[in-house]
Amino acid sequence: MDKNNNDVFYYKGGKLCHYKKSDINNDNKVSLKEAVKEVYSKTKRKRLKLPYKEYSMLVHEINNWYHHRYENKRTIKTCINSYEYTIINNGFSNYEVIRKKSIKVRKRKRK
Repeated sequence: MDKNNNDVFYYKGGKLCHYKKSDINNDNKVSLKEAVKEVYSKTKRKRLKLPYKEYSMLVHEINNWYHHRYENKRTIKTCINSYEYTIINNGFSNYEVIRKKSIKVRKRKRK
């Protein structure tokens, strides 16, 4: 703990979290709750790296429907082509792909 009493403790999910007051700028006027929320709300999962063409196609498809479907959602599950994607929404055209799952297609049996 600092002698100048610049340390702040905040309860997040039942755990005591440490945060410094010096990290908050007076110019930006960010409240302590917002600053702590931004620091501790980051995902712990690793981002899935997709090929450039696939990622650009995915971003294009989400951006087409963003304001209608996905604007206020943190996590997005969407099916594009033959895959189901789980995505973290960080704002318009800023997405982190967490999971890509293949959709199994069943063929009909002919009689």
